[in-house]
Amino acid sequence: YALGRLGVSVSLNSSIGNDVFGDLVLGWLNDVGVRLVKQNVGPTAVNFVRSRASDGFRTSSFFSGEKLDWSAGLDQKSPDWFFASGYGRVSKEDFGPLVE
Repeated sequence: YALGRLGVSVSLNSSIGNDVFGDLVLGWLNDVGVRLVKQNVGPTAVNFVRSRASDGFRTSSFFSGEKLDWSAGLDQKSPDWFFASGYGRVSKEDFGPLVE
């Protein structure tokens, strides 16, 4: 998002799904010109953090969504910058093709 807002060409391969959370995020990304490589047909990965103002106690809940198809990003032209990050459902086998 930040790079797109700065005018940098960005292609994103992420687990943004076809649901209300995905619609919200896609709206933000579209507004700044970030191109989604492939939209996930499953639910969006979501992390909720709840915090109590009285004492700062925090709890977090995470839903990992569908497994991301990492290979979809490999079909893009070689970028100047590449960042890979993932939550849950990422195996070490997923990263092999990314570093070849």
